[in-house]
Amino acid sequence: MVGRHCATVALLSLSALASAPVFGWEFGVVGDQTFWAGVRDVEGKTQLVFFCSQAAPGIVQLQVFTPEPGPSSAVPVELALTTSEGSFGPVAARATSLDGDLTIATSGIDLAVMNAAQSIYAEGGGVTLRYYESTWHYPGADHSEAFGAMLDACG
Repeated sequence: MVGRHCATVALLSLSALASAPVFGWEFGVVGDQTFWAGVRDVEGKTQLVFFCSQAAPGIVQLQVFTPEPGPSSAVPVELALTTSEGSFGPVAARATSLDGDLTIATSGIDLAVMNAAQSIYAEGGGVTLRYYESTWHYPGADHSEAFGAMLDACG
């Protein structure tokens, strides 16, 4: 249940990231317990957001926001993340529609997400996210303060 609450909170709070034209990793706080780090893909179309809550220490989740049409109801899907350290996945997630746009989110504890987050934090190059036929490319965090702050906040 913590995952669903965090996902809802993160969805509602990321409007600033959605409207920002910045392509570097950003950090934010929702309330006093949920922390996120997010970035746009290299084309500026999609957003990748990792988030965690102090209510569930050590658990990192992710969301992807795209302008593609989303399903009319939530459906289970799989994601794969790749950095220079290797591939992480399949990652179980669910695809939903938020204002008609595709939103993909993990909803529970997934070791692949936590390992990918650590790898992305250290990644100086690019990150690839695959969702069926779609492939998106994001910059690595390269030890950015924003990404590190999210990881540190939830231990």
